[in-house]
Amino acid sequence: MHIHNVDLHYHAGQEREPGTTVSDYLEHAVVTGRRVLGITDHYGLYADPPRPDKQYLYERSLRGLRAYRDEVMDLAPAFPSLMLRFAPELSPRVALDEVPDEVLAMSDYFICETAFPAGSIAENTAATVQRIEQVGRFVERTGKPAFIAHPFRSSANYRLVKRDIEPWVSALAPRPALDFAPEELTRFFLLDVAEIGATSAAYGVPLEVNGNTHYRMLCSNLPGVLQMLYAAHCLLQEQGAEFVPGSDQHGFRRSVGRVGSYVPFDCFQVLGLGAGDLPFLQRIGVPQTA
Repeated sequence: MHIHNVDLHYHAGQEREPGTTVSDYLEHAVVTGRRVLGITDHYGLYADPPRPDKQYLYERSLRGLRAYRDEVMDLAPAFPSLMLRFAPELSPRVALDEVPDEVLAMSDYFICETAFPAGSIAENTAATVQRIEQVGRFVERTGKPAFIAHPFRSSANYRLVKRDIEPWVSALAPRPALDFAPEELTRFFLLDVAEIGATSAAYGVPLEVNGNTHYRMLCSNLPGVLQMLYAAHCLLQEQGAEFVPGSDQHGFRRSVGRVGSYVPFDCFQVLGLGAGDLPFLQRIGVPQTA
């Protein structure tokens, strides 16, 4: 099994594209090479007050979350090549100590987002460190595995998507050797990358290598930026952090053709990691020889 066969962050619930079914999403997973598939949905879409401008496919309640999970698992026999796992995505607004026992019971693991106030580097780092610590205690208390989702997504949005790209970012020269100093990475990502990696290692909470984040970096058309992303993951690895692969795919029909998001196997190649090097897979019951 290769990295691109493992996707632990795959949305198919309340945000499905119009006219599609869970079965369509599982079929797309199969034809795009997925074998281990972590099906998710945002927990808030079942627990938060409804938005009047949005239609929902499932009841906004724990009963609705259960219905979604049961629909996925009922389809499992029709897709024997897929090892399916269910993993709600928890925003920083969710108090981890208050996650209901029913949600714990129906979940194989959890995907936990971080807070990112887009303030100073110190503020962003402190918020991320605090979230990793919270997730570590949650895992210890519940026995349910969890990882940190898209740790660099907010950084990519800030630098490349939601604000004008600054001239110094456009001027970043490609560095195939990935010889970016930690200070350069901290400046770009607005986070102390080394501290994030050390905290992740200390609490045993893996970090996601997120396909949607990589896509945003790729679309900048700046090779130096993409290489900086690789370098940041290498720095995390030097601090002892573990990784998990996830596409963060929500749909596959709105783009040109029938494409979605990818599992960022390229970053794992840079890290020198294969599917057999991911301890998290064993924690969620994936056989080492799968």
